Amino acid sequence: MKKYLYFIASITLFSSCKLAEYPNSLVTPSIKNVSQTNLHFGDQITITGENFDEIKSNNQVHLSGVEATIVNASKTTLTVLVPEVKVKRTTITVKNKNGEANSDTISYTPDVFLAEVERGTEMDFFRLWKNGVPSLILQGNSFAFPKLYINGNDIYVITGKGTFIPPTTYKRAAKLLKNGQEIYSSNLPYSESIRNVLVSNGNLYFTTFTSAQELPKNNLNVYKNGTIIQSITISNGYPCDFLVVNNDVYVSAYGYNGSEYLWKNGSPIRLEGTVNMPFTTVTAMKYKNGDLYMLGSIRTDINKQEQKLVLWKNGTPSVIDENVSQSAGLQLDGNDVYISATILNNTYRFGTKFWKNGKTIGEYKDSPESTTFKVFDGDVYSTNQNPSFPYSNYMFNFGQIVVREQSANSFSFILDIVVR
Repeated sequence: MKKYLYFIASITLFSSCKLAEYPNSLVTPSIKNVSQTNLHFGDQITITGENFDEIKSNNQVHLSGVEATIVNASKTTLTVLVPEVKVKRTTITVKNKNGEANSDTISYTPDVFLAEVERGTEMDFFRLWKNGVPSLILQGNSFAFPKLYINGNDIYVITGKGTFIPPTTYKRAAKLLKNGQEIYSSNLPYSESIRNVLVSNGNLYFTTFTSAQELPKNNLNVYKNGTIIQSITISNGYPCDFLVVNNDVYVSAYGYNGSEYLWKNGSPIRLEGTVNMPFTTVTAMKYKNGDLYMLGSIRTDINKQEQKLVLWKNGTPSVIDENVSQSAGLQLDGNDVYISATILNNTYRFGTKFWKNGKTIGEYKDSPESTTFKVFDGDVYSTNQNPSFPYSNYMFNFGQIVVREQSANSFSFILDIVVR
């Protein structure tokens, strides 16, 4: 009998030790409910469940691998802000020291921003559209064509104002707005424009370009947090794109008659297959998961209008098309590479063509310069200017939606699009 009691006590002691060794088995977090089933960036949502940590910093919440900001925490609820997610269907993961839990699949709907300039007989209007709703940003005369850059809650607008100085001079003054407030404005005796803006590792970069007859050269300045860090002479052409990878700064340009078209940290470099070519340009650059993509065109015969569309991945070229104009765009979506370019046909009219991983996925005839586009989880959003202007529209996933109809007193251009 004593041996039997000793055996029972041993089992009980062993079981107690196992529970002490693995206490998490009884307190693993679980998710029971999410307050919204269709999410947008910046939404504040509540996750209801069990065994969350009351200390915010002891919990982690991710949506498809993107970390969310936790606003409040208790044992049964977590209030979080929805981060920028790159997919239309997402899962919420809650993790703490006791384990992790996953929600059911939830929808994520991106916000669509458009930059529009309406040219009137007496005044111009610059509007920022968000999900089909316009807001007036500026009004005045001769706004430069705008571009958008969005980083989190910050919306940057590149624009400017043109002034005609009799008898023949036209001067453009650059402006950069952040959340509607001017953070850079030029007042130079010659024209200046802002070409690109981006935020990398918390630093604000933008480029300015001066091109006027009274200057001896075309000059591009690279700013970092308001200070010029590079000045590049573009002897024969004008800038295209701008990219910061870690601490390396890349600038690309249209290069005429064999001139420079690509710089790294202020020094010119050349890509494979472009030596001794009369015309080379790099119109778009992207970096993702250790891979550097550059999209451009090469003209092998200076007397012909046709150009080769080439994509360089980590310096290795592949020809996408044999017959394009110099306008082209590049977007990365997951593991997919999307390209848009203006194409030429036999009558020298223009159209727009799209490729996914090198294969054609759409073509629009008589839609020139429709290369401003974004891709979100397989959906292609593209701006398009009808050739019989005044008339603008944008295309969602290759379905046209008219934004601004023809007017007797004005016409509009939708010139940039951001989807996040």
